Amino acid sequence: MITSSETKSNRPANHVGTSHYLDSRGDFLEDNPDTVFRMTRDGVILEYFAGSGTRPFRPPEELLGRSLSEIMPAETADFLLPRIAETIDSQKIQYCYISLPYDDVLVDYQARLVPGKTNELYAIVRNLTEEETARQGQALLQVILAHIPAAIVLTDAHGIVKRWCGSAEAIFGYSES
Repeated sequence: MITSSETKSNRPANHVGTSHYLDSRGDFLEDNPDTVFRMTRDGVILEYFAGSGTRPFRPPEELLGRSLSEIMPAETADFLLPRIAETIDSQKIQYCYISLPYDDVLVDYQARLVPGKTNELYAIVRNLTEEETARQGQALLQVILAHIPAAIVLTDAHGIVKRWCGSAEAIFGYSES
């Protein structure tokens, strides 16, 4: 299903393409979970930056210099290309939601189309399927922590307590608040 609504100087290792804007934002983009594409009005990918922990649906060398109509299913490209033109013309951000087949699974993405230089834009793409999976994992963890009969204390890398279950409260005598 597809819907839309308007509304440093060192190149990072996960950046591919010609030297431009994304080169100057390497530090910011290093920890960004989103994938960023710089594209022309015709949907040709000029630059690509893989978000941290993400894999592209195609190898980067198959993306650069090619149009969305060459690399995406026709229905998806036909949906996105007019929105790219509209984003450039209106100079307003567009939010698009698309699904693409990936490793035999349908994956949901949000693409934020952001106007760039003349006849260019940035597509900031987030895998919503991963986000939903993480949300469900957090919900399951909450249920486990609420009902497990053993004391579980979760800490960060510095040993700071982040969360514990009800049994830990009873054993140690401290509450989470």
